[in-house]
Amino acid sequence: MKITLDKLNLKVFALLLLLLTACQDNAQYLQLEKEVKEGIGELKQEISEQYDEKEAQISEFAEQEIENIFAIEYKLFELDASLSTEELSNKLNEVGKERWKCFFIDRPPTVSEDQSDAVYRVFCNRRPKSYLRYLGKIPGLLPFVSGLGSN
Repeated sequence: MKITLDKLNLKVFALLLLLLTACQDNAQYLQLEKEVKEGIGELKQEISEQYDEKEAQISEFAEQEIENIFAIEYKLFELDASLSTEELSNKLNEVGKERWKCFFIDRPPTVSEDQSDAVYRVFCNRRPKSYLRYLGKIPGLLPFVSGLGSN
């Protein structure tokens, strides 16, 4: 069970403080105070561990996003040259739905006499998905982001 600050019930904390002040016996008071401090310490430790875990995840995500901004993926595949224009168009549209941009189609020489091995080699590329690429397209965000560094 994850415990976060927003789940910390302030009423329970106030009740514990009330119990502390209501204790008649000094030994009871000291024991209850010790238990409350231990509980708060454990809660603080759990929150700290969760923060460290999230901080590492965010750092890893940011590094991957920066790599994706400058990366280009390539894909090469072959299509049967006997495909009709419509079939070829449908296949290229399928590839386009996956964000591939075909930039060159080559038809290498055939080896067989009947041209049964005739193919089209299709060369495609795309940029990996990156959320950072869209930051400039959000109206009003860039002045806000650029102002973060100046104090």
